[in-house]
Amino acid sequence: MSVFLRGPFLAPAVCGVQQPMADVIASHGVQHQQFADDTQLRLAMATDNTAGSLSIFAACTADVRLWYMQNGLQLNPDKLEALIIGTTTQVHAVTSAVLLVAVAGAELPVADEIKVLGVVLDRRLTFEKHVMMVDRSCHYHTQAIRHMRHLLASTLERKKAKAMAYNTCIAPQDAYRSCSGAVHVTN
Repeated sequence: MSVFLRGPFLAPAVCGVQQPMADVIASHGVQHQQFADDTQLRLAMATDNTAGSLSIFAACTADVRLWYMQNGLQLNPDKLEALIIGTTTQVHAVTSAVLLVAVAGAELPVADEIKVLGVVLDRRLTFEKHVMMVDRSCHYHTQAIRHMRHLLASTLERKKAKAMAYNTCIAPQDAYRSCSGAVHVTN
């Protein structure tokens, strides 16, 4: 089981402070991933020692907040999200006892799901909500092609437009949808 935190800690590539921030986080044994303006923290924890793991997480984020203040930056806890990931039994055992996670001096509610780089992660990593979103997007793009069909004069233009729309909008998501087992039937 692990606790996962994401939020706009800072823009490391822009500020040029990626390595000092990584050192602060790594000193606590917390795994992290930094993107343009987003930092994700992950910490594995055992169900019998959640309090100890969450205190490590709280200390890590408090040190990150202190580092921010020392470098003239400010952390916005309102933009942070916390998620506990594990099996159904693990998640139930932990989330019944842990409703809030201490992060950088603020208490965050544990979310049911969060969106990371366009992918919706839930507590058990089932990806059900993500598959529904991809399916909905595929359906939207299919309907968009239907609505613009009459605007194209020749059969060749229609074929080119359909091929372009399919290759850019639908094919990547349709391939994902077929792998996931989700099916959407339209009339």
